[in-house]
Amino acid sequence: MANESITKIKTKTINIPDEKIQPVREVNQQLSQIVNQLGSAHIRRKELEETVSQLEEDFQNLNTKLRETITELEKEYPRGNLDLDSGTLTVSEEVADDSPIATE
Repeated sequence: MANESITKIKTKTINIPDEKIQPVREVNQQLSQIVNQLGSAHIRRKELEETVSQLEEDFQNLNTKLRETITELEKEYPRGNLDLDSGTLTVSEEVADDSPIATE
């Protein structure tokens, strides 16, 4: 430390006219707004990606459950056109004749 020298730099403050500094302030403010909007957009995108991922997983799980449920139903009833609203199954007469389930 004994060999260190301290050099003082003299400074001077210069006032810049407002008409010259105002455009810089405006652009800086616009940049700050864009940075905030980008941050918000990235957060929303991340949330949407997580939502899409969860929905895709839910879809796959429900699709698997539907296939399993239909497979179980087909063990008891023949394949045909199932009307979920009326709860009826329409099959060809050949299939109906071969089926152990009585038709109405």
